[in-house]
Amino acid sequence: MKSDKYLKECFKNNSENLLLPSDFALATFGERDEVKLDKFPVPQSIYDLGEETIQNYSKILDNSKVIFFKGLPGKYKKEGFSKGTETLLKAIEKSKADTYIIGEETLQAVKDFKIDTEKVKYMSKNSEVVIKYLLEEPLPALEVLKEKI
Repeated sequence: MKSDKYLKECFKNNSENLLLPSDFALATFGERDEVKLDKFPVPQSIYDLGEETIQNYSKILDNSKVIFFKGLPGKYKKEGFSKGTETLLKAIEKSKADTYIIGEETLQAVKDFKIDTEKVKYMSKNSEVVIKYLLEEPLPALEVLKEKI
């Protein structure tokens, strides 16, 4: 993701329901370089969450009752940038929350980091169906089943 004025706009419109990262990890000459949000925009691409954000999000996950994890916080396959993804997935693994893990790349990361999914309530590669369900939109397959019953 390119850092641009979108992040600044999100920061300006921050609400109590939106918790933005406070720092990010960028690749500066191939090395991990952490930058606070207030320094944006910067020319580098974002590859991971910064250490402060990883710790803050981990604490939130520890105290959560429900976790809906869709999408990855970084490019974990790029050397030096797996910390955010791995740490948050391990926090989810330890959590007592009802956990929903959605998305093909997210499930691949769960597999790559050998996260125990025994306590996960729901996992799906297809995020579109889950989001429709949560938004209480009709699900075509269920509508067909209702007609047949």
